[in-house]
Amino acid sequence: MYKKLLNTCLLAAMLLVSRAAMAIGYAGDVIQIGPAEDLKAFAELVNSGVDGANFAAAELTADIDYGTESTMIGSGDFNFQGCLDGKGHTIKINMF
Repeated sequence: MYKKLLNTCLLAAMLLVSRAAMAIGYAGDVIQIGPAEDLKAFAELVNSGVDGANFAAAELTADIDYGTESTMIGSGDFNFQGCLDGKGHTIKINMF
């Protein structure tokens, strides 16, 4: 429990100082992802190995058109192992 709380606090601190994460919102311990910019910022946090980001709980607050953006959540070094709840929303990605 202590480690989870510590990881959550460290993640929150990193989100506050990270320019990429400025748009991401919180509802309790859950990261809220709305527009495509939020999704990209969240992916960059996970991919950079920010302590706790790859174990975060996140949820979509709207349908997202990710366009041709290629930044995916998780990388070879930092696999996303958290919970991403779509809450009935979708992520649209253009592959071409």
